[in-house]
Amino acid sequence: MSAGALGFSISGAGPSMFALCDNSIKAEYVIEAAIKLYKNKRLDINTYLSKINQEGAIRF
Repeated sequence: MSAGALGFSISGAGPSMFALCDNSIKAEYVIEAAIKLYKNKRLDINTYLSKINQEGAIRF
């Protein structure tokens, strides 16, 4: 949160987490902070940056 995320949570049964940010620059800071945190614990992580789907689910 101190890196600029609006919200941050753990998701699902696996080791997943996500952060919501109001722009991609802040999102990059959050990613860098997460990488640094886990690197200090000698753990590798995969990160993904994506936009929030504004349309939602649609029926085909």
